[in-house]
This record gives sequence, C-alpha cells and structure tokens, in this order.
Amino acid sequence: MRFTRSSTRAAIRTRRQAATGTRVTDASVRICRVGANPAADGRVFRLQYLFPFDDMGKARIACMAHAEQLIDGRVDGQSVSDL
Repeated sequence: MRFTRSSTRAAIRTRRQAATGTRVTDASVRICRVGANPAADGRVFRLQYLFPFDDMGKARIACMAHAEQLIDGRVDGQSVSDL
C-alpha cells in the first residue's frame, strides 16, 4: 500500500455551540491511494478526542499524526487496508 502526504487531507471545522456560545473545532482526515480521486476513492476518519482543540494549527497537527497512525495500522477498529 502506498500513501503519501499528498493522499492525506485534513478537514477542520470551527463552530459555535448553541448552548454555551463557545467555539469548538472538529477535525477529520481523508485518506486515499496516491493518484486516486479523494472524493470518490478516499475514506474519512474523524478524530476522537476528549477536549476541543485550542486552535486550527493544533487540530491540523493532530490530523496528520492520526493519519500516520491509521496508515501504519496502529488505530484499533480503523483501517485503510481495503483502500
């Protein structure tokens, strides 16, 4: 299997919680094979975290670290082996 940074995209979204008005940053990563169409052939993996990210930079760093762990097969219950 061959994946590179170009086949991994971070998606970061900041929104306000209606009840408290505080900002929350959600993060996910889309992974696909090199040369494949990310929209059609990729898969999105949402980051599970206990606390919201402080800013978008930290969320992006966490996305790329999570993508590396997924590709290396170190995340229980999530795999990219069938891509």
